[in-house]
Formats: sequence, C-alpha cells, structure tokens
Amino acid sequence: MNKESGEFDATIEEAALRELREETGVTPPYLEQLMTFGSADRDPRDWTVSIAYFALIAAENIKLQAGTDAAEAAWFPIRNSVVGVNLAFDHKQILAEAVRRLRSKVEYTSIAANLLPKQFTLTQLQRVFELLLQQKIEKKAFRLRVQKAGIVEPVLGAMVVGLPTRPAQLYRFVKKKERDLFFPRSLAFAAKQ
Repeated sequence: MNKESGEFDATIEEAALRELREETGVTPPYLEQLMTFGSADRDPRDWTVSIAYFALIAAENIKLQAGTDAAEAAWFPIRNSVVGVNLAFDHKQILAEAVRRLRSKVEYTSIAANLLPKQFTLTQLQRVFELLLQQKIEKKAFRLRVQKAGIVEPVLGAMVVGLPTRPAQLYRFVKKKERDLFFPRSLAFAAKQ
C-alpha cells in the first residue's frame, strides 16, 4: 500500500519500485523478481512470505538516501555472494540467490548494460563482466565475443581522452528486437580459455 496516497499499488512490481524509492531514493532502470521465499523458520516471530526483487543501476546514477522506514541507507561490497554486514533472518541467503542469478544472466543477456553509463569503453564493459563473474577474462577473447554477438556499436566521434593510454573509443549497447543482446556462447567459457 502506498502510504502517501493511501491507495494500493496496482502490481507487486510497482510496490517493489515504490519501496525501493522510498527507502533508498533510487529509481533503477532494471528491476527483476528474484523469487518468493516462505517458511515457518524464516522469521522467529511467525510464518513469513517475502517476494524478493533485485535492481540494477549505473553507479553514476546513484544518489542514495535513507527513506521513510530506513534509519540509514548504505552500500556494502559483496564478496563471494556474501555481504560483510549482519542481515536479518534469511536475508543472506536471499542476497546470495540474487548474486547467483545476476552472475548467471550476465552470460547470456544484456543485463550488464544497466550497470554502465549510456556510453562506455570496452575496458569498462569487460571490467563489469569480470566483477560479476569474479574472474579475469582474456581481453582479445572478450572483445571478439562482444563483436560477434553484435551487442555494442561505437559512438561516432566519441572518445575518452586524458587517460594514461591513448584515447579510447566510446560504445553503446545495441537493442535488438529478438533475443535482446544474446551471447551465443558463455563468457565464462571465454574466461577459461
């Protein structure tokens, strides 16, 4: 229920987006339902059901702030599917499931696009994949895979200058009508070659 208007949200997704905005000040471009969790032993107070979502947003678009029910809002790094802060009830398992899903989806969808600015270098793109997959990917194999997949295009005349190396070409994701940004083979496979 929307506390401000006193009306019910039309969908569960709308409720999740509203809660995220209210508690963190963040409006993500990507939100996905993760899973429904429920059992008698999740919460010692009573039988509980939770519908978990995860959201993605580029770091530059984040202006995090505590909201209506949150005393504070903060970001914490995730290492090996674990966050270094105490979480209530079974929330560590929920977080681990979200990380597992994200790592899986990065191999065959455009989900990584939501973690980058609209224009980015191939080095930035590779770094996002390496962070999500938690492994190094050979540069040449990665770029070949990205090129073959046809998921990015150069932004004509757009370069990043002032880097310690030569200027870098900026790219953007290409939207396809069918199978949006699908990798024909796993990027994790490329990392192992």
